[in-house]
Amino acid sequence: MHIGVCLYLEALGAECSLCNTGDYYIVQKILQKGLHTENDECMTYTTNMMDKLERWKADNPSNDTVHDDMAAQAYVEQFALETFERAEKAVRVNQVKA
Repeated sequence: MHIGVCLYLEALGAECSLCNTGDYYIVQKILQKGLHTENDECMTYTTNMMDKLERWKADNPSNDTVHDDMAAQAYVEQFALETFERAEKAVRVNQVKA
């Protein structure tokens, strides 16, 4: 579901705040674990994500999910929880769709 929303926003020339929040959280984890120094490809990936986030952060200064690690983590975890709850509900009623 989220991917469809994200593609729709992209078609409109907008960005998805969940994707940016998720990217922020991912970059934080990459940097904390030092994965960006593993090879050139990892460094390029991380640098590109950071550049994108810096642009988005400049355009959205009031969004705390790109400034605050705890807010970003909570946002991503809440999305994951909601996704798993929908999946669990579908499994319970035996309506899982591939």
